[in-house]
Amino acid sequence: MSEEKCDKCGAGMLIKMGRYGKFLACSAYPECKNIQPLEKPKALDIACPQCKEGEMMEKKSRYGKIFYSCNRYPKCKYALWNPPKAEACPKCSWPLTEIKTTKRWGTVQRCPQEECDWEKELIPPVKKPAAKKTTAKKAAVKKTATKKTAAKKAPAKKTAVKKTAAKKAPAKKDA
Repeated sequence: MSEEKCDKCGAGMLIKMGRYGKFLACSAYPECKNIQPLEKPKALDIACPQCKEGEMMEKKSRYGKIFYSCNRYPKCKYALWNPPKAEACPKCSWPLTEIKTTKRWGTVQRCPQEECDWEKELIPPVKKPAAKKTTAKKAAVKKTATKKTAAKKAPAKKTAVKKTAAKKAPAKKDA
């Protein structure tokens, strides 16, 4: 039993286990069928740019990945995978931008609209040191070594095939 009370009937809420994890359910179940997520979505204090009535919330998908969407969900289906920032796009003037972090491009602030290609680099990507180059002599030695091992392995495979074929043939004659 949790400390929270049901919004609809005032009864205590129970922690239940469902197919997508834990959730809160009303203890007066047959009469009251109120359920709530165990971890409540967090408000971001950013207005929804699509419907202009709702507010952006940080939620968890059924697989546990964090996403950001409007709190008026069934009516407004605006959602982002990257964290939004309450700063208008300077190119297309969309009311918010998003922060995207990748290994290849680093951390960038960009416009979430597909038509707009505005992007500002916040943290540059980490450059890896270049791989060591092998000298011509080492490369030549490696090539000859692989050729010798390949030549030795080929006859061994042929003899193995002949032996198995020879073993199978007498077994057929006896039957």
